[in-house]
Amino acid sequence: MKKKNYLIAFFAPWLMMLFSAALGTCGHDVSARTYTDSICMFMLTWLLLRQFTQERQQIIRMTATMIVGSLVIMSPLYLDFTHEYFAQADLFIVIVTMILAAVCFKTQRISVLVLSVILLILLNTYGVHAWIDLMKP
Repeated sequence: MKKKNYLIAFFAPWLMMLFSAALGTCGHDVSARTYTDSICMFMLTWLLLRQFTQERQQIIRMTATMIVGSLVIMSPLYLDFTHEYFAQADLFIVIVTMILAAVCFKTQRISVLVLSVILLILLNTYGVHAWIDLMKP
């Protein structure tokens, strides 16, 4: 696979996070913002994998590249453990979303997709609030 594809996979989460941040700044609840990030990152991961990968090793490398790109852009937010509880939860959910999108892409089974969607709904609804409650002193 070309290096250009990996650069696109590295920087695409940056653009997607900026896009979802613009959508999520409308004063919505924390869950609404994580839903926006999850949906955007799931679609981005699926589209990039469909565009650039054909075999299992490429799927793993492309997903790992996207995860590293997300970690780099969100690192200033999740390093501040005292104030940014939401950013830590959002980063965790984004990483889980990309992994689930890669699994769904690899298996191409509707049952895996349904289970992934259920897990993401639970994470975005209950997981964020549980994370924030757990992290607050």
